[in-house]
Amino acid sequence: MQQRHIHLILAANYFDEQKTNSIAEKTGAKAVILPLFVGGAPGIDNYFQLVDHWTDALLKAAEDAK
Repeated sequence: MQQRHIHLILAANYFDEQKTNSIAEKTGAKAVILPLFVGGAPGIDNYFQLVDHWTDALLKAAEDAK
């Protein structure tokens, strides 16, 4: 990951968050844990809210990774 300059790890929120964060710590990447489905997190009641959530989280993570 470091050789390829991969700075973000994407994972669905139903996976073990501890494992995702452990990999992120070991590689220097930032973990971005997102719901995969509508209803997968509070306040995500339709597809548009889901996509907005994904977009916002990815943009913030990309900014933080700079």
